[in-house]
Amino acid sequence: MGLFKDVKKPVIRQAAVAGEVSPKRPRFAEKAAPCVERCAAGTDVRAWLNVIAQAKEYGRTVEEAYEAAWRILAETNPFPATLARICPHPCERDCTRGAKDGAVAIAALEGYLGDLALSRGFELPRLAADTRPEPVAIVGGGPAGLSCAYQLARRGYRPTVHEARPQVGGRLRDAQRTGRLSSVVLDAEIERLATFGVGFTCSARVDEEGLDTLRGRSRAVFVATGRLAGSAFPEAVPGDATAAQDSNRLLFAVAEAVKRVDGGTLRRSADDAAPLVAGGDMIHPGLVAAALAQGRLAAVAIDAWVRGLQPGSPPVRPGPAVSRVQLGWFKPVPRHPWTTVPERDPDDPGSWEALEAEVTAEAARCLSCGLCMDCDSCWMYCTAKGFERLPKGQHYRVLLDRCNGCSKCADVCPTGYIDMV
Repeated sequence: MGLFKDVKKPVIRQAAVAGEVSPKRPRFAEKAAPCVERCAAGTDVRAWLNVIAQAKEYGRTVEEAYEAAWRILAETNPFPATLARICPHPCERDCTRGAKDGAVAIAALEGYLGDLALSRGFELPRLAADTRPEPVAIVGGGPAGLSCAYQLARRGYRPTVHEARPQVGGRLRDAQRTGRLSSVVLDAEIERLATFGVGFTCSARVDEEGLDTLRGRSRAVFVATGRLAGSAFPEAVPGDATAAQDSNRLLFAVAEAVKRVDGGTLRRSADDAAPLVAGGDMIHPGLVAAALAQGRLAAVAIDAWVRGLQPGSPPVRPGPAVSRVQLGWFKPVPRHPWTTVPERDPDDPGSWEALEAEVTAEAARCLSCGLCMDCDSCWMYCTAKGFERLPKGQHYRVLLDRCNGCSKCADVCPTGYIDMV
């Protein structure tokens, strides 16, 4: 990964100098890459880029690598072909490679992978093989509601999305109307959810009474109706006082219901109604990617509640490794001049293969910030012979009984993966 310079330092394997230099010892510590930190959807960008770039090293075919990368991407984002065309991609703005020769073209690669998944029928990744019987209702078919439905379906539920408009999509349809997004792409990614186990009820207005009804026949209800409850009711337009009042009444009802279940936590209320969870723009307006994350977190909470469990906390990782990345170790490779998702002829299978080399080369520009990339630097520069090479993917083992604490390994680690503690 990262395309090291062609000329590297020679292997230095002299015997260790007698005597301890420092009491500190090296420790491998994965750190958060800036692209991952800036992704509002919570997607592990670094991971799926690495899978594409390292296909050959790990004995994968290009097709296998693409599908593996797609599965990582689809863990948090069921709409990569859509988001690649509408998201401002703050991940690229903070890409460490930008300080050298241009950020990795993450949006273009995400769109290529999303389009490829649609073309070749890659399956969405499931977390459970069994189907759960508990009904879950979702009010609002925008990005937050669709994301929640997807994540519940992954866990074996068969949720139903209730949408006031003739089509689900919410804000995603707005991008379609502005020309940034093809209806073919959006419809295909939504249809994939339908075949995955998500039910849709469109032109289905949900008012306060309807909300109570849904709570009575569901184990949980997720409400993500957009600003002014726009996805559950027709959008309020200037002068349309009735629609605005209806929207505000529903928002008030949601707020009161959430309050009744102990400030939004998932605990059955006194009237024994299903817990109500709210998300999306009606709670905190933001990027579409952020709405996807809210829907995902809601699904995790709902699933935990249904099972009688407490949602687990995400693992805490050290801070970003940007200041530790050694840009000088990497040879200059300018960013591919893509300004949008690479164009292909949908009727020509060869048009996909024609881009494979370019896609792989662009993914290989990723510097793997804060992660081991098997570059051998620590192994080469350790004069005490304190590192043992392991099979591919397992990286290295530190032989602490040989280490003299000189910290050279941490100093030369190109990605900032090694700490001295």
